Amino acid sequence: MSTTISVVLFQRDKWWIAQCLQYDIGAQAHSLPDVLYELERTLVGYLTVADELNIEPFVHLDPAPDFYWKKFQGTLLTIEPVDAPMRVPMGHKLPQPQYRIAG
Repeated sequence: MSTTISVVLFQRDKWWIAQCLQYDIGAQAHSLPDVLYELERTLVGYLTVADELNIEPFVHLDPAPDFYWKKFQGTLLTIEPVDAPMRVPMGHKLPQPQYRIAG
């Protein structure tokens, strides 16, 4: 599993969308802070299920479609890590996202 993942952020109507590129995982919410939280919650969920099934996390996921990779050309967004209320299963590490806002 990669320790860094690329995530493209963009707005569609009233929604913020966060789409991982290496793994076809996404989240959506009405605000930027909320979509970042939802994406982290989704990633922790994948780690938890993989831990329960005793499998390598994310190995069964394809990369995101080309549409999202093309959007990743936008502005790099630096987000300071915050202590999330979610616990990552012991022995696993949450991938560190590199965010870009699509231009």
